[in-house]
Amino acid sequence: MLQQSGARPRWSPDGKLIVFDRQNSDGYYDVYLMDPNGGNVQSLTDGNPGITQRNNGNARFTPSGKYLVFVSESMDHYGDEASWYGDPGVGLFSNLWAMDLAGGNFWQLTDIPIKQNLLDGIPAAGAVNPAFSLDGSRLIWTERYGEGGKWGSWRIEQAPFSESAGSPQLGGATDLFSPPEGTYVTGMAFLDETNLTVAGNLSGQDVYGMDQYVLDSKSGETRDLTNTPTQWEEDDCVSPNKQYVVFMSDITSRYPLDFANADWPSQPRQREYFLMKTDGSAKEQLTFFNDSTAPEYIGAGQKRTIVAACEFSPDGRSLAATIGVDYGTPSTANIQLKVARIDFAQPSLFANSPAAPAINNGGISSDAGFQPAISSGSWVAIFGSNLAPDQRLWNAFDFEGSPYAPRSATDLPTTLDGVSVTFNGKPAYVSYISPTQINVLVPSGEVSGTAQVNVTTSGGASQVASSPIQTYAPGLFTVVPGGGKYLAAQHADFSPVGSPALFPGHSTPAKPGEAILLYGTGFGPSNPATAIGQIISAPVPLAADVKVTIGGVQAQVKFAGVVGAGLNQINVIVPNVGSGDQLVVAEVNGQRSQPNAYLTIQQ
Repeated sequence: MLQQSGARPRWSPDGKLIVFDRQNSDGYYDVYLMDPNGGNVQSLTDGNPGITQRNNGNARFTPSGKYLVFVSESMDHYGDEASWYGDPGVGLFSNLWAMDLAGGNFWQLTDIPIKQNLLDGIPAAGAVNPAFSLDGSRLIWTERYGEGGKWGSWRIEQAPFSESAGSPQLGGATDLFSPPEGTYVTGMAFLDETNLTVAGNLSGQDVYGMDQYVLDSKSGETRDLTNTPTQWEEDDCVSPNKQYVVFMSDITSRYPLDFANADWPSQPRQREYFLMKTDGSAKEQLTFFNDSTAPEYIGAGQKRTIVAACEFSPDGRSLAATIGVDYGTPSTANIQLKVARIDFAQPSLFANSPAAPAINNGGISSDAGFQPAISSGSWVAIFGSNLAPDQRLWNAFDFEGSPYAPRSATDLPTTLDGVSVTFNGKPAYVSYISPTQINVLVPSGEVSGTAQVNVTTSGGASQVASSPIQTYAPGLFTVVPGGGKYLAAQHADFSPVGSPALFPGHSTPAKPGEAILLYGTGFGPSNPATAIGQIISAPVPLAADVKVTIGGVQAQVKFAGVVGAGLNQINVIVPNVGSGDQLVVAEVNGQRSQPNAYLTIQQ
């Protein structure tokens, strides 16, 4: 037992943190972090002025591990005297929000209209159960959008998701799945980029008899995995190797639900976790919390037990579980939710079997501009297959110091989740890993010639790949919106440069005569020299002069230096060029940045 009060635990991508929510003395839920042993508990939303002080919970880590997406109840809504409406497992009158791991910054992701009074014509809508596609490019959630049936009408929504602008960004939402039969559906976990597990009454049965299904998100077809229309089977989680599903069921309960009684929360009930393969075969009972002969029995004194939301650890060794102990009477439930960790005796059943990493032919390039030449002390992208077991950026755990405090070490990490890279035998500094891409800082070494590059993971070592390396290999960073055409440039107030459509509500074009900031990598050593692989505490000028043209016109360079590990900043005055998209080229010691990067100018 990790927490005597709490629910909906979910693992960080590196398996070093668990996020959960629990109900506080004010009756509302808040978001918390803890380590996998239940220690180092930190509250992120309780008393935090950055977020509503209603219900906050049902949180999930973003694939990078840098942010959390969670359900937050609106401060004002119809029937707001009842705190259970916005329970994070119910989600009424709620929207999805994101926050960083310190809880210092918050971003609202969805804008679902919130019903304010009985006659305003707005349904009692809300959002619940956020989840990410396997590649992290899509966020899905379950949304109540209308009335009907016992619980109203529910559907699954989706929207593009990115962190490319330095904060969580959600694109326009579209309807992923609305049940053609039945009224309730909720998305759980992706099996691949198309298929995901869902629960609902999609076969037309009563909502109390919901089944587990696999939904083909492209065709809209569903496949019933359990087909038990008189049992409640909902919350599930999928093993890391996508071969098994753990789900809750009341099929062994001694307290069958009264389908005619709409007040299901007050009805006595029992639930256990069950295991099955993702095709619905090989079903077996996994827990026996209600069996007095089982070692996990916690029903002494006639207490009943339920189970709910769960998630596998990234390595498949453990299950973070929600367990509810019913302290009520024989006829009325009074369930208190708790968070537990279940460790598996045979974790190899669920873990991925890593394959050896492979670097693509020509798969090494500058991370800014993606040109083939690289340089020591610059950021480089490596593309291939099986390059990492998961997808994430480095975080505080990868440096020395407290997991929640700012980084205190000066040395950058050379490995993330067992992934390491060498250049001519020297370890590189790893900032981002995914199965198909790794971003690393090239260590000090040869200033010209060929670098021999090797990636090592738990699956083995890759083939040795070659890349040209030189003292100067300049590249300018671009942003994802616009297909990488536009530079990651900022005005002097650090707001983004770009057309109003690039980052709606935030970006504005640059004007001739104003000072703007450009960012890049590979512009060579600084003067005085800075150590490669260490945190940069203050800007240091570059050793060589940098020239910049905008729209073919020379720009005045006010500063060019190193402002972070491998990160170059160039401050320029925009020359008098015409309105529109203007090509930007930076040059150092005869080497030029990529030939296809633009700024939007407005006279």
